Amino acid sequence: MKEQNDKNKQLEFRKVYLSDMRSVINMYQKTNQDSSTHDQTKKDKTIRLTTDFGLPLSVASKENEVVGFAAVHINASGELIWDSSADDLNIEHQLIEQAKITLYDTFENVQKDHSKLKISIEKLVDWLNTCQ
Repeated sequence: MKEQNDKNKQLEFRKVYLSDMRSVINMYQKTNQDSSTHDQTKKDKTIRLTTDFGLPLSVASKENEVVGFAAVHINASGELIWDSSADDLNIEHQLIEQAKITLYDTFENVQKDHSKLKISIEKLVDWLNTCQ
């Protein structure tokens, strides 16, 4: 039991930084490799992100390496959908909880009005696809 406590002590849960985005995208694409929610360009085999990528809000890092992240996106019914990906499945709940705190601190009234969040997701995905 002590090993798990020592392992979790080494983890840092925090907001996503721009410098984390390459790691987050790589983890997302690895997790969703077989998904049909991506457009793949024929020329360079780059997987283009869609709004299902969402807005990454929290990461778990260990020794300055991203080992997990949590993001939110909006489904077709207008509901907030929380996604997480981590090397250690035991930390996904903590990632989502941290992401919720960040979301509610960043976007006022997001529970009732998703428009600002939706625009932020669209702009981020467009920008990331341009940068790839």
